[in-house]
Amino acid sequence: HTGLCLGFDAATLKKHFGDVYDVNYKDRFPQTEYINLTSDSEYVSLYTSKATYWKYEKEVRILENYNSQIHKEVNNRGFLVKYHQDALREVIFGCRFDTSIIEKIKKCISKRNTHASFKIAVMNDDCYALNFRDI
Repeated sequence: HTGLCLGFDAATLKKHFGDVYDVNYKDRFPQTEYINLTSDSEYVSLYTSKATYWKYEKEVRILENYNSQIHKEVNNRGFLVKYHQDALREVIFGCRFDTSIIEKIKKCISKRNTHASFKIAVMNDDCYALNFRDI
């Protein structure tokens, strides 16, 4: 609840990245062992599987080699991935996100992308759910 989620337009991502895979929602884990993966399709199956519970997200995944041109290493802590600015459609802040920096993030993103909307997650008072409010 303390992070943020970036929502992208899948069609725009596919146009600029090529290999964008729809997530396959399943009730059971893929039946393969990581050490024994022998084909690209087995890797894709492993990395594009997710619990059926999350199906409403309609998630896609981009699978790229770490040596790809779209990556830039950042302080040995991870990688940044470049994307086309028109692909970003929404930014959702978690319900416990540090509100003192939301405006700074919105301003930074809005300079490069006028299409993105901003929302914050709010805990539902009646059930185990989140509501999303425009900000």
